[in-house]
Amino acid sequence: MASNEKSSLLPTKNDGGEYSYEYRMSGYEGDSEHNNNNSSSSSTVESACLPGSSFAPLTKDTRSESFSQMKRVTHNDPMLLKSHASVEDFQKNLLGSTSMLKNALDRSNAAKLEKKEKKMLARSASFTMTLEVSPENGGGSSDALDPRPSIDYGNNYNDNDNDNEQQPQTRYHNNQYHNQFHNNNNNNDSFASSGSGNQKEPPGFHESERGNEQVLMRMNMVYQQQIRKPTNVYLKKIKKSFFEDAKSLAEGTIPQSIVLAIVIGIVCGIACYLYYSVLFFGLEYLWKTLPETYVIPSTWWSEDYYWAWIPLVCISMCTLVGLTVVLMGEPGDLPYTISRVHCEAYIPMDHVTPMVFASMFSILGGGSLGPEAPLVAICGALGGFVSRRIFRQTSTNVVRKHTFMGMAGALAAFFGIPLGGSLFALEVCSRFGVEYFEHLVESIFCGEICLMVFRGLLGEPIGPIWDFTSLANPRILECEPLQIVLGAFLGLYGALLAYFFASFHWKNMAFFGKLDLLDNSRAVYRAWLGVVFIVIISLFIPHTAFWGEEEIQVIATMGPAKDLPNIWPPTGLVGFEMDGPFQVFLVGCFKLISISFTVAGGLRGGYIFPLMCSGAAFGRLLYFVLPETVPLQVVVLCTAAAVNVAITRTALATTLILAMLPGEPMAIAPILMASLCSLFATSYMPFIKSQITRSDIDHSLFHDEHHIDVDSVFTSDTDTEDEMSLY
Repeated sequence: MASNEKSSLLPTKNDGGEYSYEYRMSGYEGDSEHNNNNSSSSSTVESACLPGSSFAPLTKDTRSESFSQMKRVTHNDPMLLKSHASVEDFQKNLLGSTSMLKNALDRSNAAKLEKKEKKMLARSASFTMTLEVSPENGGGSSDALDPRPSIDYGNNYNDNDNDNEQQPQTRYHNNQYHNQFHNNNNNNDSFASSGSGNQKEPPGFHESERGNEQVLMRMNMVYQQQIRKPTNVYLKKIKKSFFEDAKSLAEGTIPQSIVLAIVIGIVCGIACYLYYSVLFFGLEYLWKTLPETYVIPSTWWSEDYYWAWIPLVCISMCTLVGLTVVLMGEPGDLPYTISRVHCEAYIPMDHVTPMVFASMFSILGGGSLGPEAPLVAICGALGGFVSRRIFRQTSTNVVRKHTFMGMAGALAAFFGIPLGGSLFALEVCSRFGVEYFEHLVESIFCGEICLMVFRGLLGEPIGPIWDFTSLANPRILECEPLQIVLGAFLGLYGALLAYFFASFHWKNMAFFGKLDLLDNSRAVYRAWLGVVFIVIISLFIPHTAFWGEEEIQVIATMGPAKDLPNIWPPTGLVGFEMDGPFQVFLVGCFKLISISFTVAGGLRGGYIFPLMCSGAAFGRLLYFVLPETVPLQVVVLCTAAAVNVAITRTALATTLILAMLPGEPMAIAPILMASLCSLFATSYMPFIKSQITRSDIDHSLFHDEHHIDVDSVFTSDTDTEDEMSLY
C-alpha cells in the first residue's frame, strides 16, 4: 500500500569527495528498522548540491522547510533507501523501483507499449499516478482522461538561448530563507521557473514513442526541480462514468465491489443457513428427541441416572472431533483464520470441510465454544474462493477485501446485527482498532446482503434475543452521566477477570503441551482429556455447557435451570440452581475454566458468546453490592463487553452487539466506555497472537517521534496554509 509520507531525493558528499544519492523519507528518520545504523546521516545533510552546479547548501532546517511543500508516494522498497554513486545510477534504480517510472520505461519498448495499452484499454482508468507542482509554483494539471501515468512539469520554458542562467527563488513557509539557485547546464533540459516568458511543454512530451534517453532526461529535470521547487506526487483517482466501470468490472472499482458483495453475500447467506440448519437439527435430535424417545419412556433407565446422558453424548462427540482432525486434517481456528488474512489475503478451501465437521461435533458435544469462528472461517474461505476462482482476481488487496466480505457476512448473520457483526470481522484482525479501514464499507454492505438472505431462508425476523427487563429494571430510556463513569470501572473489572482467564489458559495449554497432546496425530487423546473436565463441570453446573448465546438470558436474570435451552437434563447431577451470589460466582468461574479446557482439548469453535456469558455472570454477581438505582442491564452488559474486548480486541463491534441484542440502545454509552477501558487496560496482554499490525502501516503507527515547530502553527504565511491543506 502506498504511503503519503513526506520524502526527498538528496545527494550527500562522502569523505572521498564523491556524491551519493539517497532517497530520504522524513517519516522514517529514526525508525529502528531502517535507520539504526545511519541515524546520524539521516538527521543532518551537509550538502545538497548537484555536482557541477551552484546550488546553495541545503541544511537540515531548510530541508525540513522544503518538505512542507512536498508530498510523495512511496512503495516501501529497500532499494530506495540505499546510496547511489551517480545521478545515472540513482535514476536507473529509481526507474526500476517505482511503478510510475517503471511504466515510463516500459513504454519505451514498442512491443510492450502496444500490449500494455491494449490491457489498459480493457481496464478502468481508476488510478493514475500524477506529478504536479505545488499551486504556488504555477503548476498545471495533467490530462485526467489519459489512463497512462502522466507527468505535468508545470514549468515555463524560455526560447531565449541567452537566458541560460536563471535565478528562481525558493520560498519557504516561514519567510526566513531565500536561496538563490543557479543552473549552468547548457543542455536541452535547462528551464526556468519564473512567472514571465512564453510557456512551452517539454519537447516530445505528448509523443507516443518515448525513448530511454528522453525519460532519463526528464527524470533529471524532475530531480533538479525536486530541489529547486518541491513538487507534490500523489495517487490521483480519476472518477469516470459508473457505467463504464460497470461494463468492464475492472479490479477494485466500485461497481465490481457491489457485484462481488452481492454474490458473496448470497453465497455466504446460503452457507450460514445450511450450517445452522444442520447444527440445530443435531442439537434438537441429540439433546431433546433421543432422550424423550428412548430415555424417559425406558423402564431400565432410572430417573436417578438421567445425568449419564451428558457424558455419553459429550464423550462420543469429542471422540469424533479427534477423528476428524486425524483423518481430514487441520481444521484451523480463529487465530489461524486471522493469520491467513494477514499473510495470504485468503483462507485456503481445504480447511473448510474439516472445520465444518470438527466444529459441528464440538458444539453438539456441549463444549463452551460457539459457531461464530467456524462460520467466519467458512465464509471467509468462500469469499476468497469466489474472488480468485470465479472472478479471477489477482490483486492481494482486492482478494483480501472479498475475504473480509465473507467474514463480515458470517458474523452479521450470526449476531443478527449487520453493522456490529461486519465491524467485528475487521476489528478482530488487529489489536487496536480497525486497520483494514479501506474495506469497511463494502464489508458492511456484504453483511447486510448475507443477513437478509440468511434470515429470509430461516423465516425469522431481525430483533433482540434477550430481555433483561423487569418491574425493578425497566427498559433504559435515558442514560445518566454517572453510568458512563460506572462503565469505566466495570471495564477495568472485566479486564482483570480476562487477565486471570488468560493466565490460567496459558498454563493449561502448557500442561497439554507437556503431555505431548498438541500434535494432530494425538488429537483423539487430546480431546478425551479435555472432555473429562468439560463433562465434570457440566454435570455439576449445567449452565456452563454450550456456547452461552441462549444461556445468557437465564444467567443474567438468575432464572431456573429448567429454562436452559440445550442441555438435558438441565439440572445436571446435583440439581444446581442459581439462587444466590455464591452460585453466580461459580457459574462465572467455571464457565471460564470450561472455555479453557474446550480450547485446550482441541475442540473447534468461537469464544465470543462464551466470554460474554461468563462476563454476564460476573456482572450479575457485582449487581448484588451495587445500589438499586443502577440498572441491571448496564452492569451485566458492561462486564460482558469488558471481558470479551480484553480477549478479542473488538471494542466498537462488541458495544454495538451487546447494545442491540437485549434491545437496549440507550446503554451504548456505558458499554462503550467499559469496552474502551478494557481495551486500554489489556493493550499489552495479547491473547490472540496472530492479531498483528498490518505491515504496510506498521511504520506509521510505531515510529520514533518527530517534533514540529509549535510557533509555526500561528503564522499567517500562505505556505503554511497550503501545507496544512495537503495533509
